[in-house]
Amino acid sequence: MNSIRSCIEQQLNEIELLRCCYPSSDEFYLDDIEAFSEAKEFIDEKRENIQRNLGFILKLHLNDINTSIELQFVYPFYYPESPVDIHLRTYLSRECYEKFNESIKQFLNNKISSLQEPYVMEFLSWIQDNQILFISSNDTISKTTNEQIIKKKFFSRLWIYSHHIYNTEKRRNIINWAHELHLNGFSMPGKPGIICVEGEESDVNEYWTRLRNLTWKKLQMKEKEFLGDKNENNLRFNQFQELSFVHDNHSKHDLGQLYQYLHDKQLDRISIIYSNYIMNQEQPTKRLPRPDLRVNPSKWSAAQSGGIASRVAIVATVTAIVGGLSLVFLYPYINIERFRRIQKVNRAGINPEDVQPPGLPVWRDPFDRKKAG
Repeated sequence: MNSIRSCIEQQLNEIELLRCCYPSSDEFYLDDIEAFSEAKEFIDEKRENIQRNLGFILKLHLNDINTSIELQFVYPFYYPESPVDIHLRTYLSRECYEKFNESIKQFLNNKISSLQEPYVMEFLSWIQDNQILFISSNDTISKTTNEQIIKKKFFSRLWIYSHHIYNTEKRRNIINWAHELHLNGFSMPGKPGIICVEGEESDVNEYWTRLRNLTWKKLQMKEKEFLGDKNENNLRFNQFQELSFVHDNHSKHDLGQLYQYLHDKQLDRISIIYSNYIMNQEQPTKRLPRPDLRVNPSKWSAAQSGGIASRVAIVATVTAIVGGLSLVFLYPYINIERFRRIQKVNRAGINPEDVQPPGLPVWRDPFDRKKAG
């Protein structure tokens, strides 16, 4: 097995060859510019490892049937020893997709078992030699599609806003589902992500249902336009494609290019709606001022003074009560002799039996009883 560095070098060489054969940006463009730069640095030994897979999209014109197909290639790290990942991005029926995928598997199995060299160029030649497979399938599908379009009466256009679209699997589903449901429009991956689809209303609703079943940070239907019958000529797209409008640093969308694209499609009203919405999303959220929970020092001093006065009053009251009870109950027991003398003076000449009510025991001196005990 070749080293990963050797495989990446072969991939870069094949990409350069393809760029020479398909110099127009409409025919060939890289799927991830940063991955291409990262691979070059890896080959030049400026970095120790590589994390992104190289990939590109190629638009192939089939002269015999006078049509074009769009193919997406994603290189695994050990290509050409490992099979390249190939996806057809042009509308075909499900049956035709299955036939195409089976043909790809047979081709790749033959190449992997026989050679260990890049074979994308050979695959493109094989496509050109087998155009009859596509034309026969497409003719049958076209008749069926035309019959279905005649029966369709109501069309609609759906505008969808997402916080971001980066995931490769989601991008693939967005394109494949649109082709499967005969929808036209565009998707713009990145942050924010924008999707527009138009077609028969039931197909548009099915597309929206499928998208909502995926996991999103934020997915919102911005607007749904009812286009009426096809005879009203309100459709603006003739295919579904993935757009890329980026600045030179490849970090943010160039919204000016998007608005120009919508203007060319006579969709200026939608461009204004998206412009206002995106600007509002990018502005920082205004927060209410935090309430000042600190107490005014002057008010705190007054409250503190009032609290001290209350405490002093409570302590004084308790002290007075305890002192009064002490005089009533404790003082006589402490000064028994003094009260005994006072008792003798106050009750001198009084016979207890004479003053005691009948039926009650005779009164006795409590101090004498205390003394006896």
